[in-house]
Order: sequence, then structure tokens, then C-alpha cells
Amino acid sequence: MDGYILNIDGAGNRVATITIGPDKVVLVVGANKMTRNLDEAYTRMETIACPKNAKR
Repeated sequence: MDGYILNIDGAGNRVATITIGPDKVVLVVGANKMTRNLDEAYTRMETIACPKNAKR
């Protein structure tokens, strides 16, 4: 709820399109990916998101 976006990408192709792409970008984010603050986002990234992507 702090208003941050934490985006991690192994190769950088998805992050690059957001940062140096068009002037306006629309992100559609599921409620299951939202956290209360940046610390919770890092914890979710380290314990849920990255391990599942690495396994895949």
C-alpha cells in the first residue's frame, strides 16, 4: 500500500520494456501479488515467486 512496484526478471527483457519503453505503461496485477509494504514484497519474492520460477 506504499505505492512501490517490485519487478524482478532474470534476463531483463520484461523490466526493460517498462523502464525505457513507452511513456505510459499499464500493469495488471492480481490481488495475490500485492503486499502491504516493500519488505513484504521482498519476502514474497524470495520465498514464493523466485523459487517457483527457478523450479519451472
